[in-house]
Amino acid sequence: LTYSRPGGVTSDNFLDLPNLRLEPHFLDYLSNAFAPLGVMIDDCRAWEPADTERHYQVIVTNDLEAAKEGTLLLRLVSRDDGQVVGQAQARFRVEALGQTSVSMSVRFPSRPGPYVLRAELQSRSGEQAVSRRKVQVLAPEDARRRHNLAQGKPVVASSEVTDARGNCPARFVNDGKRSTRWSSEFSDPQWIQIDLGEEHTIGRMVLVWETAYGQAYRIEASSEGENWRPVYETETGRGGTERITFEPTQARYMRLYGQRRGTQWGYSLWEIEVFEP
Repeated sequence: LTYSRPGGVTSDNFLDLPNLRLEPHFLDYLSNAFAPLGVMIDDCRAWEPADTERHYQVIVTNDLEAAKEGTLLLRLVSRDDGQVVGQAQARFRVEALGQTSVSMSVRFPSRPGPYVLRAELQSRSGEQAVSRRKVQVLAPEDARRRHNLAQGKPVVASSEVTDARGNCPARFVNDGKRSTRWSSEFSDPQWIQIDLGEEHTIGRMVLVWETAYGQAYRIEASSEGENWRPVYETETGRGGTERITFEPTQARYMRLYGQRRGTQWGYSLWEIEVFEP
């Protein structure tokens, strides 16, 4: 029952172990994380563009043997000066031993900088809980460069493994999760392509390999998904997370074409991410 802090590692909750002095926020964070009437901001990414509105699902979990109702506050607080710059309020009701999701929205300010998103639960019977997420608000140009153009877009692959060896369909390669993956059949060559929906100027990609990586492969681009032009090629891929840059190119479709595997298994990727230069 631990958490990690900046400068520490998992289970490193003591600032002074001989004197049993805990990290100062340890009890606060843990008491909220395991509160019998708990709250959690779901699907919160680490950055948001300035001057935009974002919708969140706030999850309320009730481990008590009685239904609960009350108020939720979603606040955006500046980490520079502690000022509340955005706020939303909603009512909740959750059944005994149940869970409910409440949709709430907050608008991010035009001023870039570090913020904290806080969901604060207050029940009618007095229970309280807080969920916190750090969010960096970015200027439009910085946000554009961080936006993953591939996430959630249509995917086609030469093959996929969805049998007793594992559930690894092509659609998992860009679902935004590092816990799901695509795997090809265990042979060469193999390929996987993503339809970005419209043409973009592409200059960077990130490949997050599972153990089964590609040793020799190329990155290809296309405007219509039929005629492909290489933008990057290697014969010395090492797996892990590969951050690839190439000359900016106009494309709607991006394809990874595997020529030689680095293991006896297939080509397997947790994620493919595509970015503008």
